[in-house]
Amino acid sequence: MIVFTGPSVSSAKVIMSRKLRIILVSIGIFVLALLLVPFLIPGNQFRPRIEEKTSAALGRKVRLGNLRLSFFSRALFAEDLSIGDDPSFSPSPFLTAKSLKVGVKLMPLIFSKTLNVTGITIQNPQVMLIRNAAGQWNYSSLGGSSANAEPTQTSELAKPSSSPSSTAGLSIKKLVLEDGQINIGSTNSQKRSTYDHVSISASDVSVATGFSVVVTADLPGGGKFKFDGDVGPVDQTNASLTPVNAKLNVSSLNLASTGFLDPSLGLGGLLDLDATLGSRNGESETKGTAKLSKALLIAGGSPASEPVVVDFSTEYDLRKNVGALNPSTLKIGSAAAHLTGTYQTAEETVLNIKLDGQDMPVKDLESFLPALGIILPKGATLQGGTLNANLNLTGPTNKLVATGNVGLFSAKLTGFDLGSKMSAIFSLMGFQPGKDLQIEKLTTNLRMVPDGLKADHLIAVVPSLGNLVGSGTIDSRNNLDFNMTVSLTNALETTGSPVSGTAGMIGTLTGAGGGSNSGTTTAIQLSGTYQLRSQNPSLNLKMTGQKLPIDQLQAGMTAAGIKLPNGAILKGGTLDIALSLTGLTNALIITGPIELNNTQEIGFDLGSRIRGMAALSGINTGDTMSIENLQANLRITNEGTQVVQIYARIPVVGVITGSGTVSPTSDLDFALTVRVTPAQGIAKMGADLLTKLDDSAGSGQSGVRVKGVPMLVTGTANEPIIKADVHGLFDRRKKAFLDRFGKKR
Repeated sequence: MIVFTGPSVSSAKVIMSRKLRIILVSIGIFVLALLLVPFLIPGNQFRPRIEEKTSAALGRKVRLGNLRLSFFSRALFAEDLSIGDDPSFSPSPFLTAKSLKVGVKLMPLIFSKTLNVTGITIQNPQVMLIRNAAGQWNYSSLGGSSANAEPTQTSELAKPSSSPSSTAGLSIKKLVLEDGQINIGSTNSQKRSTYDHVSISASDVSVATGFSVVVTADLPGGGKFKFDGDVGPVDQTNASLTPVNAKLNVSSLNLASTGFLDPSLGLGGLLDLDATLGSRNGESETKGTAKLSKALLIAGGSPASEPVVVDFSTEYDLRKNVGALNPSTLKIGSAAAHLTGTYQTAEETVLNIKLDGQDMPVKDLESFLPALGIILPKGATLQGGTLNANLNLTGPTNKLVATGNVGLFSAKLTGFDLGSKMSAIFSLMGFQPGKDLQIEKLTTNLRMVPDGLKADHLIAVVPSLGNLVGSGTIDSRNNLDFNMTVSLTNALETTGSPVSGTAGMIGTLTGAGGGSNSGTTTAIQLSGTYQLRSQNPSLNLKMTGQKLPIDQLQAGMTAAGIKLPNGAILKGGTLDIALSLTGLTNALIITGPIELNNTQEIGFDLGSRIRGMAALSGINTGDTMSIENLQANLRITNEGTQVVQIYARIPVVGVITGSGTVSPTSDLDFALTVRVTPAQGIAKMGADLLTKLDDSAGSGQSGVRVKGVPMLVTGTANEPIIKADVHGLFDRRKKAFLDRFGKKR
C-alpha cells in the first residue's frame, strides 16, 4: 500500500500568510503610487499650455487658476476660469467660473506627461452676451484665430505647435456647462436680461466638424428654454454664421421681463414656442407655432382670456440682420388673419408687418379686446357679426405702432342698458332706453400705440340710433376724448355707445329725427366726459341746442319728467338750451338756461284756472294759448326742480316773472308776478287796482322792474291750481307803507 503525504497543516498556513502579505504590500504600494502621482506630476505645469491652446482656439485670452490633478476623478481641477471678451464690446470677461474640471487620460499623462483631454466641465459659469448697434454679437468673433483642419480624436494640448491648424483640430469628447447664468444686453444700455440655471451639454465638440448640443435654461419670469440640435462646423470668420439644425422649445416666457414689451406701461404676455431652426451659409429659416397667453398690448387694458396662436415661417439674413416673415396665420379661436412682412434686429427688434383679416367672428375676438385697451361695460357682450382688419405693425417691439382700418359688421352689444344709465340725456333727445344695441356697421382708421389708441374717420350705422361720424382717442387710463356727430333715425327705440361699447365718450351729437317731415332738424350739441365702466357712471357734460323743434322734442320732454297739465300739448315753436349735466347718473344735477319761442299750449284753458282773477283781469285764453317767449334757469336734482328768473310773454295774459319749485312727485310751488296787458273796461280797472296795490316787482327781460299782479301756483303739474295772491299783496303793501313811514320819521 502506497501512502502519499502532503505538507502539514501548519505549513499550509505559513504559505497562505506569506501570499496575503505580498498582496497587501502590492496594494499598499499601488495606493502609495496613486497618492504620489499628483505630487510627481504637478497640475500647474500644464496650465500655460492649456491657456495657450484654448486662447488660440477661441481667439480670446483665457486664464486659469491653480490646477490640481485628481487620480481617482481622472481630471485636472482649476479653481478659477476667465475668458476675455471682444475688446470692441467690453473690457470685462466674456465668461467667468469658479471651478473647471478637465477630464484626462491617465496613462499618457503618467508615462509621457502628455495631456489628452476627454472632457471639460465648467461649473456655475457666468456668461455675458452683448449686441452692438449693428446687430453683431460679442460671441461672433469666438474662434476667429483658428483655421480649417481635420479634427483629431483627442486634444493633445501638451504638444506645442506654431501652426494655427493644430488648434482647428481641437476635439473634445464632452463639453458641459453646469448651472450657469447668461446675461444678455446691448452696448448702449446697462439693462440686462438674466437667464438662470443654464446647462449646456455638447458631444464630440470640434471646430471643423458638426457636433450635437443641448441647451436648457430658466427664463425670466419663470419660463423654460430648450435648444436641441446639431451645430457646426464653426465658421472661422464669424461664429454667429455657424450652421445650425435644431429644435427650439420655449414655455411661459414673460415678454415684459425680457424687454420685448414695455413693463413700465404694465404690458406683458406669456409666450410658448415650438419651432425648428435651420441655418447655412449665413441664412436661417425658422418654422413653428407661437402662442401668446394673457396678452396685454395697450396700457389701461387687461390681460386677454383667449390666447393668440401664430403658425409662422421666417427667413433671416445673419449677415445683414434682417428677416422676412413668410405668409403666416394668426388665430384667436376660430378667427384667423394673415401675416406677412419684414423685421430687423440691431439693438432693438424692429417690425414691419402687415395683418389682413376678413370676416373674423366677433364672438372669438371679444375675449382679446381687453388686451387692446377696449373693455366692454360690465355684463355686456358682443354677439354675432364679423370683423375685418387691415393693419400695419411697425417699429420696435416695445414701442409697436399699429395703423390701418377695421370694420365691424352686423354685431350686437347685449347686456348693457346704456339708455337707463343716461336716461336724463337720452330722454331730452327723445330716446327710449334699450338693453341691446344693434350695430349694422362700424368702420374706423386706427392708430394703436402702447399707451393708447386713436380712431379717425369713425363711421357707424346703428339702426336704433342713427348714423355716427367722428373721431377720438382712448388714453392709458381709459379716458376718452371723442367728437361724434349722430344723424338720428326717425324711429328711436334703443340707444348705445358708438365707440365699440367701451367705457364712455366725449362727443358732439347732432341729429335729424322725431318723425318730422318738414325738413327741420333737431341739433343738440353734447360735449364733455362720461365714464360708463362702473355700475353708476359719472358725467360732466354740456348740452346745448338752438332752435330745437318743439314738435320733435315733445316725447323727450315727457320722458325727461317735464310734465304738462292733463290733456295739454305743445305745438310749434322752438327751444334753446344750454345745460350742464354733472355728477353720478343716479344723482345727476342738471343746470342752465332754457328759452321757448313762438309755441302754443293746446288743451289747457289758463284763464279758467286762475281763480278769482279771470273775470277781474279779463284773461280769456280758451284751450289754446300762444307763448311768444319763455325764459328760465333750471336746476334739476333728485330732490326736484328749481326754476328761477322766469320771464314769459304770453299775449293774452301779459308778462309773467318769478320763480318756484317742482317736487319729485310733481307738486308745484311757484310765486309769480303777472303784468296783465289785455284788460279793458271793468277788467282793466280791476287789474290796474291789483297792480297798483303791489309794490313788489319782477324783472323783465332787460332787467327793468315790472309791477304786476302776484300769483301763486300750487297743485301738481297735471292739475295746477293758479290763484291771485291777494293776502300776500296786502301784506307786502302794508310792509312797504311801514317802511316808508319809518323812514319819514
